Amino acid sequence: MAPRHVVPMSTGRAARGVCVTGTEVHLDTRRSTPSGAATFDVHATPAVTVHIIHSPATKPTADARWPVDPDIEVVLTIDATSRAVDDNQVKISYYDGAGRELAVSWLYLTCVEIRGEESWVRESDSQVS
Repeated sequence: MAPRHVVPMSTGRAARGVCVTGTEVHLDTRRSTPSGAATFDVHATPAVTVHIIHSPATKPTADARWPVDPDIEVVLTIDATSRAVDDNQVKISYYDGAGRELAVSWLYLTCVEIRGEESWVRESDSQVS
């Protein structure tokens, strides 16, 4: 099994990272959750797919926010290479029990494609006339 790519999130400064197309990026949100936060939501640019991993009993609130729960995981996937550095963005907003935003965490990702040697050989062989 491949090692998990875990990105530590922070409300104090934006996180930056590089990922490989099609791989999972796990967000470590536990350390960035501010005191008093009851719920959170996640928004991302269109190329980023956000997966919220949770137990069957855990459900989002009526306003589509997730409860702050240590068993909830936020996992991202991106299936296209980046066109520019930091072009994939993820924003996690934390809210108190009254629904007021307490803090925000940002992640800027650059997604690259890694090809095996045989892919390069096959591609260059097919271009030779």
